[in-house]
Amino acid sequence: MRRRRLDGGVRDLVRAADAKAAKDRPSRSGEPPFEAPMVDLLARALVLPMSRRRTVGLVAGALLAGSAWRPKLAHAACGGDTPKECAQGGGAVVCVPSDYVCCSTDKCAQACRGWQACTGKSCSDTSKICGYPGGPYPNPYISKYCSISSTASNFCTNYQPQEIRLGWCCRVGEICGSQLNDCTCPGVQCGETLCCARGEVCESNIFGTRNACVKKCDDGTAPCRGTCCEGDLICTSDGCACPSGSV
Repeated sequence: MRRRRLDGGVRDLVRAADAKAAKDRPSRSGEPPFEAPMVDLLARALVLPMSRRRTVGLVAGALLAGSAWRPKLAHAACGGDTPKECAQGGGAVVCVPSDYVCCSTDKCAQACRGWQACTGKSCSDTSKICGYPGGPYPNPYISKYCSISSTASNFCTNYQPQEIRLGWCCRVGEICGSQLNDCTCPGVQCGETLCCARGEVCESNIFGTRNACVKKCDDGTAPCRGTCCEGDLICTSDGCACPSGSV
């Protein structure tokens, strides 16, 4: 699989921003010396080739996680929509939803989304991303999980590249590509959730509410309600039958 790395120029700019933040904001006793700039969080979303929907999701996730980059030693008990507490060894705490996975480092209190796993010091997508309520791919019927290898590097990882997985979801029957959100159907798309293989056709039930991929008949035609009509039989709404006026 193609390995993707964050743009080196962006990373240099982030380091420069951190250095300036450290100089302009002297550390107070018991607090982190400075905050990681949000540009570092957004860099990963902006430099990877992906769909607009996925980019917006990653950017929104970075903004939501912003509180993890601004930890306080004194805090009220977590509750409400963010009842789970993720703590960092130095005393920093961030409150997150109950389905989040704590992934704190020696620099940050942080957490991964519910469809992710904490790998080292960063978050990786897992197969839970397919059909996860509120996730980037909530449709439970688009369930084929695909992923590529990538790296993440930011203030919380001390700018050391961390191996992660970036995932997306395709229709059943589609082939995962080598780039994010790359899904290829070798045959024909069957509704919104299926992909038929070569030699198959898409067939709907009598009400047109359910689709299925079925093998073509020997003569290359589509089956009639699941059955290949032979001889002089024709396809009707009730299946294979004699033409009108014949026995």
